Amino acid sequence: MRYAISGTVMQTVAIDLAPGEIVYSQTNCMCWMNDAVEMNTNTGGGFLAGVMRSLSGGTLFITDFTARGDGHVAFAPRFPGTIMPIQLAPGQSLICRKETFLCAEKSVSLEIA
Repeated sequence: MRYAISGTVMQTVAIDLAPGEIVYSQTNCMCWMNDAVEMNTNTGGGFLAGVMRSLSGGTLFITDFTARGDGHVAFAPRFPGTIMPIQLAPGQSLICRKETFLCAEKSVSLEIA
């Protein structure tokens, strides 16, 4: 998985996926993708997890983007700002506002704090 962040005021992050790699985002963040990427919308951890996200102002659904070949997908936030790539070590967590989560690889879990 490789990514590139571009832009100044309204940035995008473009991600190249190898076959089988998965990233996910909340709904309404994906800008474009190629035909080697398959989208699957789900509640991201079960119905209760989706409802908890929804009640806290987030989205009910999470969308998985799975590469079936050499995939390319890009995401952009809904408002101006800087995209900050953060690498989490096993067991490490990050607390951020609901509007600031853009996307993550599937090994990262999204929970309500």
